Amino acid sequence: MVTYTNNLQRPKNNHPPRSARSPPSQEGSYNSSTNFPTLQYHMKSGKPKILFLHSAGHQHGDEGSSRLISYLKKNLSHYFDIIAPIMPHPDEPDYESWKTTLHEILKIMDNNMIIVGHSLGGSVLLKYLSEEKFTKTIRALFLIAVPFWGLKDWEVNEFMLRNNFVGQLPAIEEIFIYHSQDDEVVLSSHAEKYADEIPTADLHLVNGYGHVYWDGFPELVEAIKSL
Repeated sequence: MVTYTNNLQRPKNNHPPRSARSPPSQEGSYNSSTNFPTLQYHMKSGKPKILFLHSAGHQHGDEGSSRLISYLKKNLSHYFDIIAPIMPHPDEPDYESWKTTLHEILKIMDNNMIIVGHSLGGSVLLKYLSEEKFTKTIRALFLIAVPFWGLKDWEVNEFMLRNNFVGQLPAIEEIFIYHSQDDEVVLSSHAEKYADEIPTADLHLVNGYGHVYWDGFPELVEAIKSL
């Protein structure tokens, strides 16, 4: 199913592509260079868990995924614990180090988790889930502005998915693909390619958010609340 939403009344995001790739160090975040004390603290809460995997690039202040994470925390923390780890050297990411960190985090996540991947974070999630043994239950997977590696100008072997990746995914109750049609970093054709490859996914083409969803993303909040 494809849904089109027009949000052109929102200010268009014209921040440079580098800002489109990264998250912040904030409460509930896990820095991959340390142990898991903060993350383990959140695991003890009775709230459902959301794991958010950020974009590539600098992850401080207002850069990368940081403002989107802050927006989700502001609007969803009453209902969910939002786990937003900062992945290894996000300015120069490599799949192996992100895979290792993601593996350790997922080991202590609850069943029935909700997972959100923004940009490169979504790519890494799909690659990990389709190539590693994973037995925990996933309530929903949200892919936000995710590049499909292997398309023209995106030929980076280490992030590419295997040809049969969809058949290797674990059981995921619902998959949602969101992409803004004015995204100048990752074109919406990437989302359409994912929708072709994952026929059970719901594709939502929105507008006015650019690549980093600088002023928030109410459609995502409402979709998570409605699960």
